[in-house]
Amino acid sequence: MFADNNSIIVVDDRQDDIDRISSVFNKHGIGCRTFQTDGFNYPEKPLKGVKIAFLDINYTNTGDEKAIFGNLFSVIQHFIDKDNGPFVIVFWTTKTEYIERFCEYVNRDVHYTDLPNPMTILPLDKNNFTDENLPSEVDKIYSDPLVKCLFSFYDELIRASDECMYEFTHRLKQPDETWGTSHLFNKRVKDLFSKIAIETLGIENGRKYPDRAIKETLAPIFLHTLLNNGSKVWDNFLEIGDKDKDYFKEIDISDVAPYLNSYIHIETHNIENDARGSVRFIKDENDCFKNMIGLSKEEWVLNNLLNKKKTKIDGEYFIIALEFSAACDYAQGKTRLHKYIMGICLLAENLRTLKPKNIGDNIFSLGFSFIYVDKTVSLLLDFNSVITEEDKNIFGILGDAEFQLKNEIMNVIASKYADHITRIGFNKF
Repeated sequence: MFADNNSIIVVDDRQDDIDRISSVFNKHGIGCRTFQTDGFNYPEKPLKGVKIAFLDINYTNTGDEKAIFGNLFSVIQHFIDKDNGPFVIVFWTTKTEYIERFCEYVNRDVHYTDLPNPMTILPLDKNNFTDENLPSEVDKIYSDPLVKCLFSFYDELIRASDECMYEFTHRLKQPDETWGTSHLFNKRVKDLFSKIAIETLGIENGRKYPDRAIKETLAPIFLHTLLNNGSKVWDNFLEIGDKDKDYFKEIDISDVAPYLNSYIHIETHNIENDARGSVRFIKDENDCFKNMIGLSKEEWVLNNLLNKKKTKIDGEYFIIALEFSAACDYAQGKTRLHKYIMGICLLAENLRTLKPKNIGDNIFSLGFSFIYVDKTVSLLLDFNSVITEEDKNIFGILGDAEFQLKNEIMNVIASKYADHITRIGFNKF
């Protein structure tokens, strides 16, 4: 039930030193994981979630610097996962030149990229690490603004999670029970969250996906708690109050943006084919597609998406169908004819090569890129190509849902579609 807590680890070759160090943390109610190693025995797999690693510099008795650094390299590699995330290394040493020379050793090694890269490295005298000076030593670690921001957010998430659940349970009227029993309270909690699940997703979807319904309800309360905890660490770190618009225009986040968009707007787990926002690829059966649509896939793209311009889309693309029925109908499990908008899913880099004049007025561009099967892609939708289950044949060439657009972006698409079909025109001579 409880995940491994690797936030603080202590790795040493002497058990008496490990016990002394860990006891200091324990007295302050701070948990830490301890490992005794001689530089040869390691955990089955490197640890993830490490925030602070207290490491001995010397794991060998040879006295040879190259051997010492080689063992230390191996300890870091085997104890901390390369994809661990931001962390701090605290080396036991009274000679800071060892740290400098070890960094030089790592950077000379052709395999240095195999090591997780710490945000900062701090020296600490093991012999002077006591219960009395722990607060000051921890303050040294947290004095770096970046460390403070990233670590405090982790702590804030945990506190917000606890407070979020407390907001629900402490407001329940406590039934009359003897101390130490919770049968009636158990029923009250079960009834409360059952009601929440049904009200959140509707009777049918609430029954099928209660876990998702509860988390969707808890999320705003969690966010409210997180936003109102009084923390201002990012205010001090970012220093953006006096920056003008041109400064932000110069910041390139193209390497991160598709991943952010995927987290915010795309769902890839447990998707039903007829769920609102589900994206289904039209199977690669060209003759069948042409018999139903009247055009081959290439002809459909040329005529419907590219406004009959002789423009070729470079690279691979998929013709898709996006389910866009009303949100309330989906939530309430009403019978729907499952309206789908047709379009294409293509590489984002290829979308950028298409000139606006080559794209029809009926085409809606999603406006952002996201990650699908390790590729950066985007969508073009044709508001003039809408299909429903009234035509059962075409549904024979729809594949299973590949991913799902979340509610916020689906509401935007529905609004744009409504604007398209209600646009006003008239004949003139």
